Amino acid sequence: MLVQLLARLGGGLLVLWLVSLLAFGLLALAPGEPARLLLAAEGVAMPTPELVAAKRAALRLDDPLVPRYLRWLVGALHGDFGASYRSGRAVWATYRERFPATLLLAGLTLALSLAAALPLGVIAALRRGSALDTLLQAVAVLGAAAPGFWVAL
Repeated sequence: MLVQLLARLGGGLLVLWLVSLLAFGLLALAPGEPARLLLAAEGVAMPTPELVAAKRAALRLDDPLVPRYLRWLVGALHGDFGASYRSGRAVWATYRERFPATLLLAGLTLALSLAAALPLGVIAALRRGSALDTLLQAVAVLGAAAPGFWVAL
């Protein structure tokens, strides 16, 4: 049991590391200059090349990708996820600001899903094998297979 738990924990940590590596790599390959984005967020409409170079140096964007990733990873392990390239704000501050609304939305979605699923499941169980049971099963499968944003419409 302990071996299985440790194997699952190790697998989960491996997946988290791979996702962080993929996200960091994709962000590095994304079009657009992070220094220009931050300068635009600060209200600089037409930054000069010198200003962009100074911002790149301040953000250490001229460093090679691997040291930048390792620096970010160490910071993330200490709870510092860096600054947003879009707003310049700390990522953790933005997360803390928006998490309550996300939690409320997820909670309401779960409550509405349970409010619909429980009575319909009881009805399907009471009418087992009937056309109504088959219809409710089909609706459940379609609802589970459909993208969440589409179901929300």
